[in-house]
Amino acid sequence: MSNPDQAHHLWGPPLEEYIQSYSINSVKKRADWDARTELEYRDRARAAISQICDLTGGDQDLGEEAAVRVTLSMLRSIMDLTLSPGTFVELGYPDLVGGCIKLMKSMEISGKDATFRYEYGYLSFRILTVALGVCMLQRADRFNFAVNKMQSNPETELLLVFSQEVSRLVRTLLAEDQGRKHSSSIS
Repeated sequence: MSNPDQAHHLWGPPLEEYIQSYSINSVKKRADWDARTELEYRDRARAAISQICDLTGGDQDLGEEAAVRVTLSMLRSIMDLTLSPGTFVELGYPDLVGGCIKLMKSMEISGKDATFRYEYGYLSFRILTVALGVCMLQRADRFNFAVNKMQSNPETELLLVFSQEVSRLVRTLLAEDQGRKHSSSIS
């Protein structure tokens, strides 16, 4: 059994340590990559995304084996794709959403959920939310508009622009007749 105050050998640092790395002032907002560097980041992240997407194919609970297949370093490389408007497209796979759910589901200690106790679960959740947003924007044919907006606002944090566009899409869908039907059944 792991001590929740210490780094886990697969899942990384505990909440008290990793949370400071993701504060509003600590997170890197944008990258200024040349074409070669961007390609290296894309290739590294694509390999990790492929591993995560492959997890969706079975019903078995992987437990810690999931973190052996998909390492914390791999999750960090996927999050690097959010540092450039041109690399967000790599996150648009529905199976990436399902795979991240599997990763989060695999994080148990003594039968209790440990998803947000360690950086691994937090990054799995962050990737899931960004991938879901990319898929939604692509399906609504608004993804290119969002990327153009990111590119035309170089001083604004990319994830802020991205989340505003996803929020705008959700509000639009909820305001339409079909959206009202769905939202009224929730409340």
